Amino acid sequence: MSLYENLCAACEKRGISLTRLIVESGFASSNIARLKTGSMPSYEMVEAMARRLNMSIDELVYGEKNPVSYTHLRAHETAANL
Repeated sequence: MSLYENLCAACEKRGISLTRLIVESGFASSNIARLKTGSMPSYEMVEAMARRLNMSIDELVYGEKNPVSYTHLRAHETAANL
């Protein structure tokens, strides 16, 4: 599923509109059109929406909860190489 589809599903599950989510996350509702076309929003926007939805970023972006994120794995890999 796309980020837009994941956002719509998460909003529906929580009983809020996508417009409300985006505005309450601190961004303009005009971002909905960009999300619909598959444009990837900024990390800050994704983080704010995930926080507002009480979801992990991985769950929001990929549609599933990953027990260990890619970022987490890379941090350990970098630390191991020091």
